[in-house]
Amino acid sequence: MASLSQFSRIKHDVFISFCGTDTRSGFLSHLRKELRHKQIGAFLDDDDDKIERGGDVILSPELSTGIEESFVSLVIFSKNYASSTWCLKQLVKIMECKDRYQQIVIPVFYNIDPSDVRHQKGSYADALAQHDDSNYYKEELPNWKHALTKSANLSGFHSLKYGDEARLIEEIAKSVSNKLNTVYQSDFTDLVGIDERIADLESLMGQGLDDVRVIGIWGMGGIGKTTIAAAMFNRLCSEYEGCSFSANVREESKERGIIYVKNTILSALLKENDLHIGTPYGIPSYVKRRLLRKKVLVVLDDINDLDQLENLVGAFDCFGSGSRIIITTRDKEVLGRKVDKIYEVKPLDCEKALQLFNMNAFKQRFLDMEWTELSRRMVEYAKGLPLALKVLGSFLHGKTKEEWKSQLKKLEKKPFKKIHDLLRLSYNSLDRQQKEIFLYIACLFKGYLYREIIALLDACGFTTTIELKVLRDKALITEVINLVSKKPIVSMHDLIQEVGWEIVREESIKDPGKRSRLWDPDESYEVLKNNKGTEAIQSISLDMSTTGDLSLNPQVFARMHKLKFLKIFTHISSLEARVHLPQGLQFLPNELRILLWQNYPLKFLPPTFSAENLVQLVMNYSNVEKLWDGVVPLVNLKKFDLRHSQNLLALPDFSTANNLESVSVFSCKNLHLVHPSILSLQKLESLDISYCEKLTSLVSDVPLKSLRALRLASCSRLKKFSVTSENMRELDLSETAIEELPLSLGCLSQLETFSLWHCKSLKQLPNNLVGLRSLRYLKVTGCMKLQSLPELPPSVEILWASDCSSLANVPVSTDPLNTNVKEIRLANCMNLDETLLNDIGWNIHTKLLNHYEFERVSSSEDQENNQIDDVYIRTGGIYPGSKVPSWFKYRTSHQASITVSLQFNIPEAFIFCVILSQFPLSSFLISITVDCFMENNNGDQRLHVKSFDLVLPGTELNSDHVCLFYVQLSGFMNGRVEESRESYEHKLSFEFSAQSEVEQEEEDKEIVIKGCGVYPIYTLQGCDHELRPVPSLLEAREAIDDPESSDDEKKDEEEVVSVAQKSNGYIFPPLPIETWKEASQGLKDLLNL
Repeated sequence: MASLSQFSRIKHDVFISFCGTDTRSGFLSHLRKELRHKQIGAFLDDDDDKIERGGDVILSPELSTGIEESFVSLVIFSKNYASSTWCLKQLVKIMECKDRYQQIVIPVFYNIDPSDVRHQKGSYADALAQHDDSNYYKEELPNWKHALTKSANLSGFHSLKYGDEARLIEEIAKSVSNKLNTVYQSDFTDLVGIDERIADLESLMGQGLDDVRVIGIWGMGGIGKTTIAAAMFNRLCSEYEGCSFSANVREESKERGIIYVKNTILSALLKENDLHIGTPYGIPSYVKRRLLRKKVLVVLDDINDLDQLENLVGAFDCFGSGSRIIITTRDKEVLGRKVDKIYEVKPLDCEKALQLFNMNAFKQRFLDMEWTELSRRMVEYAKGLPLALKVLGSFLHGKTKEEWKSQLKKLEKKPFKKIHDLLRLSYNSLDRQQKEIFLYIACLFKGYLYREIIALLDACGFTTTIELKVLRDKALITEVINLVSKKPIVSMHDLIQEVGWEIVREESIKDPGKRSRLWDPDESYEVLKNNKGTEAIQSISLDMSTTGDLSLNPQVFARMHKLKFLKIFTHISSLEARVHLPQGLQFLPNELRILLWQNYPLKFLPPTFSAENLVQLVMNYSNVEKLWDGVVPLVNLKKFDLRHSQNLLALPDFSTANNLESVSVFSCKNLHLVHPSILSLQKLESLDISYCEKLTSLVSDVPLKSLRALRLASCSRLKKFSVTSENMRELDLSETAIEELPLSLGCLSQLETFSLWHCKSLKQLPNNLVGLRSLRYLKVTGCMKLQSLPELPPSVEILWASDCSSLANVPVSTDPLNTNVKEIRLANCMNLDETLLNDIGWNIHTKLLNHYEFERVSSSEDQENNQIDDVYIRTGGIYPGSKVPSWFKYRTSHQASITVSLQFNIPEAFIFCVILSQFPLSSFLISITVDCFMENNNGDQRLHVKSFDLVLPGTELNSDHVCLFYVQLSGFMNGRVEESRESYEHKLSFEFSAQSEVEQEEEDKEIVIKGCGVYPIYTLQGCDHELRPVPSLLEAREAIDDPESSDDEKKDEEEVVSVAQKSNGYIFPPLPIETWKEASQGLKDLLNL
């Protein structure tokens, strides 16, 4: 591979050394034609007269330089090659270049045996003997022989092995092309991350297939589309019969016209300089016929219009089989249905971005330590955009630290012009409405949900849905899934956002009050403080966490008649920053779509304000007591949020808010009345009235259609409740004073989560809960008067019922495999009898075992792709008890460690049991740690394999408790065991510990482990993955209750176990013979099959 320093020297692809009398008129001429066809530039000496005539011949400086300036030297050894001292001198020079510059040398033995060249036999011996007889060449002869021998030992081509000379020429040209491609790729060694991008694009290209394929490269300006296309073009062009790279089609077609661009492309493909097509539309039939016979590679760079694409290449079926067309664009819409595959170019990650920046700023990849922080800040600004990284790096090269810091400060207020101008091209292509929406997102709505932006801007008269699609296709915005809500939000690259900011700044450079949008905290603060707002302002966003308190004039918004969006907010950590209105507020614009004002200081809104256009009213932490009197038109209102407004007394009449979707009055502690109209809104999806301590009743006889989430947690005086919705997914009545639940709960067929934490007055649940076919999570923890749980639907996965001190009955399925229960928490349920607890424990154990089979089958595809986590943990359950259940093969009492002998192969998973001792202190959480070791057979050597933690919600433990959980270690464990088999065999040991994070204690408190158990789960590779049948609990009880069985029967049972253990892909640990005296142990082991 040529080094970077050599590229400045190279001017020719290949130098050809040949003997003209043997090859010029035939072989050489055909070879040159093939090289030209592959776009390979050849340099050679065409003068036939340079044949020595009785005197010494000296290589001309031009020829010597030409050899040095070539990447590859092609030496054609023919019968009379050695007769020419001219050729021999060339060969010596070529071999010198090979040693000095690592030049590639390819020998071609044309109608000559390579051994004649290597050992100077035959015609070569005769020629050298003649040179030896001459007085001119005696000193050079050893160098010639050495060069002949050395070059003939290189890998090359022997013509006698090719029956067809045309195939020989094709193979030579292909070899030269491949070596050039390898070397020319060094052109892109400075392009950080190019290899991964090229690999991704190559996977879409389908090289070698006969179809005509069109590939689109799409992304924002400056992201590297042209660079990737150029790298791909350089790599592949030699494989095609015709190639064309049309750079910057947008500008070329604007400056010179589309006809000029089309003629340039077709001339390159057909290799005709005088080709001229006078029409911009389509391609003439006589040109199409010629193109159909050619396999071509075409790159159209920076296409911004669908008509450009149609006019330049017409229908793509006019190209020959195997042709490839690559199109780069910022506008995905241009690609439409014309392309087969689209490659989206993403920003560089942090590591590669820093590498690229450093190479331009310091001309090296590794940064001096003193510049690290400054470079990091520059890279953070560029956000992975290659153009910005290169432009900024080049600009800052050679500048001092103080100059770097000054530039960083400037970038906070004004974008770098070269970057801004290029990115602005996409904005300039938008229509007026699209530009308005773009500026709103850049200045106000970045990070908002798609549906929120659509609602807000539709209320302003925009056709937002289709325009967001346009902005997304032009790579001006992106769609990101919110990690919490799992819903799509609108995002935007920071440098694209800066383009929007700068466009708005240009509306009034020196007077922010005359701009359409204010987002900069300092500028918004100054405009409001000094009452400089004008009619031009459409949106204001003021983050007070950086500005401090603000005192406003009562007429501050009087001139802002076009103000549609007002956001005054701060971060939770800076709630003390407030707006003061000592003289009140006399005016708010009636055009407002968003009124977001945290810490609103007044008790009322201005009486002149009309909320008719409001889409969102968000005034959390406000002092408002009452918003307005009577009924006001609220037809556009979708979101109502007054969380933590401690003085709010009552909600307004919502009878006109037919489009209201979300209401939150969380922690409005003085709210005592919810207007009944809110419970008749058929589009309401979420209602959160949690922590409203004075609310006593929430009752409605009208079923709602859309309500999905109703939260009333910690409404501590709420006694009466009855609200239904056919779409309700979540209902939270935790810490309320409800004594009895309505039968109407049975109508909530879509309910998934039902929370009743610490409902201390609740005595029973309705029997019709079994009809809630979608219920997955039932949480009744701390319901101290609850005496029993009714039959639950089989859909329930999680049952949390800890601290239910009166609970005496829990439904236990007689067939655990027909239920979905994965976790049961019954901590401190001391009224449950031992038999019931044993049944519950067995259910948990069976479900955990069944869970392993489900995970193994469902994740088999991930295993093939190496996507399995090395440790997977899930809780099975916790309940009162002081003994490890007897079905655990490996178990101890009064110890916190245990050793397991490995059988057959490595366990795929484990079920663990620990006995937690009584712990009377209230805690936030309980953490159980498992340390896994490998041991040798003597037990004197140990290797730590893995540590992992199970975290449980904190609670007091009023007695000893059994905790069951499941851990999958398969991939990780297999690797570690195989690595260490020679030293550590057949034994795994586990050490358990537990800690509790106690309230008002700085250090965690230890919980004593009083026993532990391990149940290994094995599989046989390649076995059937079907679930094996598990007898029902009822069958188990009947069998366990019959203690009488003969020894022969036990032997029969043992045989059945042995066979069953090997079926369906499972091998379980051998069962201890002595335990068959206990019917319960033997039968429970049988249940595992």
